[in-house]
Amino acid sequence: MMDPVISKSVAKGNAYFTIRWSVLRQADKFDILNSVPSVSGIFELYFVDRNRTLNYIDVYRAWYGGLRNTLRELTDPLIARIPGLRDLAKRKLLVYRYSLSNSNADMADIIYFFRESKRLD
Repeated sequence: MMDPVISKSVAKGNAYFTIRWSVLRQADKFDILNSVPSVSGIFELYFVDRNRTLNYIDVYRAWYGGLRNTLRELTDPLIARIPGLRDLAKRKLLVYRYSLSNSNADMADIIYFFRESKRLD
């Protein structure tokens, strides 16, 4: 299996990103602490509904705190800092996937692209 990393190529002044995601995992604080690296990257959050359908929540960037700490802070209902997400974590199964990056600027570009793409739907 390939590492979940973001790669970038530039051609004629345009940047092209390839994002290899980790497998989807349940957002359990113990699993996050044991399996997610404490490095920078991006991650997507989903919740699972009664029909076992993945419902997209958002894409996030983890820089200074690293993926491990940021994921835990957003998905653990005891310490989640975003009220709506905290309530969702109490009621629904949350799952995530991540990809590593060491470029804050690249992550900002990718986050912008994903959020604008979702907004157009």
